[in-house]
Amino acid sequence: MAEETGIGWCDSTANLWWGCTKLTAACDNCYAESLVTTRLGGEWGPHADRHRVKAGWLLLEKFQRAAEKNGGIDPKLGRRRRIFINSLSDVGDNHHSIDSWRDEAWAAMERATHLDLILVTKRPQNLPKLVPPSWLTNWPKHIWLLTTTENQEEFDRRVPWLMWLKAMAGVAIIGVSAEPLLGPIDPARGMLTLDIAAGILSIGKFSPGLEKLRCLDWWIAGYESGGSKARHGDLDWSRHHRDICAQSETAFFFKQTRNKGPIPDDLMVQEFPA
Repeated sequence: MAEETGIGWCDSTANLWWGCTKLTAACDNCYAESLVTTRLGGEWGPHADRHRVKAGWLLLEKFQRAAEKNGGIDPKLGRRRRIFINSLSDVGDNHHSIDSWRDEAWAAMERATHLDLILVTKRPQNLPKLVPPSWLTNWPKHIWLLTTTENQEEFDRRVPWLMWLKAMAGVAIIGVSAEPLLGPIDPARGMLTLDIAAGILSIGKFSPGLEKLRCLDWWIAGYESGGSKARHGDLDWSRHHRDICAQSETAFFFKQTRNKGPIPDDLMVQEFPA
């Protein structure tokens, strides 16, 4: 975790725990796994217990106190501080070792009302069973929710869960983190529709596709870093997303090219949701 971070779409990171399990192709070159296993001496994977990180909890409390004393605004930034929660894990992870402190973690996030907390998950389908029941009808307005969508398959699989949570729970800000972007994504395609109450998962069509994207408040795009292992991606994929976001009034944030190379002038777009 860090009071300051090089991640352009947030101001700070706070890890309440670390550890996760690889899930899809986006996880192949996971920076978090490398950091935890090589520098922090931790373990990774389905058989490794998650590790509670005391410093992350203290950091949330510190920033909340500072903002509270300053009329709800971070005194260093002059605005609300944006904090990426659990950059070294996944808030949607349902691993049993988190059970002893999971409710405490939600409560700590809920108390941090003067901060904008950004949750990013590859497992949005788990959240209805993991978050406090009260969140499913009154999601805290200061807690934003993003899902990783590295390709069309994961966009179609994950985004409907965010749309459902926005509609049913009132999540104020939802969006996608298309990073590492490994393939083209066409938001106008047909995608999964959900009827969670009935337990039904069916294929449906959204028409027009632009209406689907209007449900999203934020689109973050970026390509893989990591030297020779970094996979190539076509920058035109992100140009397509930029143009669609402009039509739909969805904030678009371009984070990085492959291996953090120079960003083309036409992709120097770093918007935040209102």
